[in-house]
Amino acid sequence: DKMGKYQIFIIDDEPMIIKGLKELVPWQEINCEVCGTAKNGEEGLQMIGQLQPDIVISDIRMPKLDGLMMIEKLKNLTRDTKFIVLTSYREFDYAQKAIELGVMKYLLKPTNIEDIKSAVIEAMMQLDDEHSHEEDIKKLRQKLIETISGFEEEDTHDLGQTIQAQEDENESRVKYLAVQAINYMKEN
Repeated sequence: DKMGKYQIFIIDDEPMIIKGLKELVPWQEINCEVCGTAKNGEEGLQMIGQLQPDIVISDIRMPKLDGLMMIEKLKNLTRDTKFIVLTSYREFDYAQKAIELGVMKYLLKPTNIEDIKSAVIEAMMQLDDEHSHEEDIKKLRQKLIETISGFEEEDTHDLGQTIQAQEDENESRVKYLAVQAINYMKEN
């Protein structure tokens, strides 16, 4: 991520809406920047695959490729991107499809800036959460690997040590790790 700012990508076939979103949302204030825009799902698909933005704000009804179909195609290309949908369509089918695709927020046009801002902040918080979970899991995995390779080294070094004592030590180590893993799971 460039300079630790959250990257926002906007897709809408109405230039005025893109302009409005770019200029009216206080992006700097919430540590974001608009990294690109597109006027239909086809353009969006291409650019988002390359740019891998953190958050995408997209219209649904657009020429060439609608927003939901674009999101469906992007699901395999972008692992962590959060999607916010802006639409003037109240149809239940759209909302249902958006939910199935894991769209984070379904906002109806005309949307006010506050709603967009809070949806983006919610997406940022989800991204932070997922990121810190990944870090914790990495640390836990590392700890397990160290412990396991610790057992293997001991086998060759302490041949003098009685097997029983070693088994006790290994067992208590494994128990300690198991308790830590369980506590981590409970907390998270």
